[in-house]
Amino acid sequence: MIELNMNSLRDFDWISLIILLSIMAIGVINLTSIDVHFAKKQVIFDITALVFFFVFSFFDYRNLKYITEIFYVVILLLLMGVLVTHVNGSSRWINLKFFSVQPSEFAKLALIIFIAKILNLVGNKEYLSIILTTVGTLVYTGLVFIEPDLGTSIEFILIWFFMVIFMNFDWKISVSIIIFFILVSIVGFEFMKDYQKARILAFLNPYEDPYGRGYNVIQSMRSVGSGGLIGLGYKNGIMHILKFLPEAHTDFAFASFSEEFGFFGIVGLMSLYLIQLFRILKTAFVSRDSFGFFIAIGFFILYLFQILENAGMNMGILPVTGIPLPFITYGGSSALVYSTFFGIINSIYIRKDSMLMDKYALF
Repeated sequence: MIELNMNSLRDFDWISLIILLSIMAIGVINLTSIDVHFAKKQVIFDITALVFFFVFSFFDYRNLKYITEIFYVVILLLLMGVLVTHVNGSSRWINLKFFSVQPSEFAKLALIIFIAKILNLVGNKEYLSIILTTVGTLVYTGLVFIEPDLGTSIEFILIWFFMVIFMNFDWKISVSIIIFFILVSIVGFEFMKDYQKARILAFLNPYEDPYGRGYNVIQSMRSVGSGGLIGLGYKNGIMHILKFLPEAHTDFAFASFSEEFGFFGIVGLMSLYLIQLFRILKTAFVSRDSFGFFIAIGFFILYLFQILENAGMNMGILPVTGIPLPFITYGGSSALVYSTFFGIINSIYIRKDSMLMDKYALF
């Protein structure tokens, strides 16, 4: 199942690895400025994540079809388990003594593989594929929403929505999916807790309650704005040094980075993300089969949303949802999941269709 030969090494996507290492390094540098303790732990997380990247790069992604259902059920049980396990007053993590695991992060991986397999197997049986993928998605979404984890719940729906749209259904079915998506959003809003609604509405006018629900957003915007063009300099971020910026190592790590490295730093970081997104999209279109195509499309949607949402909430143009910025936000579960994803994408790329490769050479 693990293939390591000259062909694998020749077709290995070294560009993706270099970009991945670069973003990881930026994340550690940023965390070192915020808190060395978190930076040291993140280094351990990243090294472990790189092991996962290499293992799954040489693992034939097509074998994932044989463990899809098992993986889905295991994550389902873990999501149910976190509802009775509380860490730091929240029920999103499972405490394993030495570290905590966030099953909802691994659920992103399980859900994308699950949907990809269904769409690959069912093929043109449009209604059956919609029913199966919808049920599978809503089960995960409901459990994560109860935790409560609004941001990840939204991600699950978006992943499902765009993956099934790429099936090129009949226009009537596509319109029905869009209407269903809108209805789920409306109903979901009604079931949100008051603080979740406040978070969503706070970005519209954070100064309405500057010391309450708008405080985090205001401090984050000040951090981003104070960076200017070139930033205040490494380890000179006033907002996090004076503890004005809340959750500087997690939700608002982007704001801390922006304060120290400025606009040019943001452009550099976003350029690296953009290259990664292009590589994922390219892999989707040179994939040998629809299973690999849908995995790549699902990950592309997930990764793009993570980047846009986190950066947007740090700049005050999108609601605060707690969505992490890949490899910049402190966290082990996130690093492991995204490195595994990139490993799978690399596996798809190694086994790509060489004829399609020439067609999409500009990517």
